[in-house]
Amino acid sequence: MDRNSFITLCNILKEKNLVEDAPKINIEEQVAIFILTLGHNECNRACQNTFRHSGQTISKYMKLILRALCQLGLFMSYRWHSHTSLSTYIRTIEVS
Repeated sequence: MDRNSFITLCNILKEKNLVEDAPKINIEEQVAIFILTLGHNECNRACQNTFRHSGQTISKYMKLILRALCQLGLFMSYRWHSHTSLSTYIRTIEVS
């Protein structure tokens, strides 16, 4: 991920109030932990060494950012579908 995309993602998460700065970890570091773990298939221990935080802290912010991105995805897909005819089709499908 390039720097501009990273900053844009962090700004969107801030603007939508999906995450906030923690006392010792800012949003940028939280997102970096998430991207390093998923993007490079790093384990918790490797992230502990890279960021100098406990395993519990790494796990906490992994879950927090994952939830925030899922909420952002729902928001973005709802926003996209509200401007297309696909949304009316999806609304008429009955879930069995």
